[in-house]
Amino acid sequence: MKDAVQLGIGAPVEAYLPRAAELLHAELVIPEHADVANAVGAIAADVVLRETIVIRPDVGGGYLILGRDRRVMMDLEEAIGFAEAECR
Repeated sequence: MKDAVQLGIGAPVEAYLPRAAELLHAELVIPEHADVANAVGAIAADVVLRETIVIRPDVGGGYLILGRDRRVMMDLEEAIGFAEAECR
């Protein structure tokens, strides 16, 4: 008689979990399509996109904006507004 039930999902379950279940004296349950269960979760998860733009003083005056393109603006508020719009 087994002490516990171990449920396995993910591509490597067939390789790793049988021995783990044996060591834990657990019944191993691997559902049909367990190899793609994590992939379904990854697809359904939130996606995060990060954009970084650096604004720094330019040696020639104004502010150097480093993002997708390189640009110089004389006004800091204008540079910040541009960077925010680019990130959106």
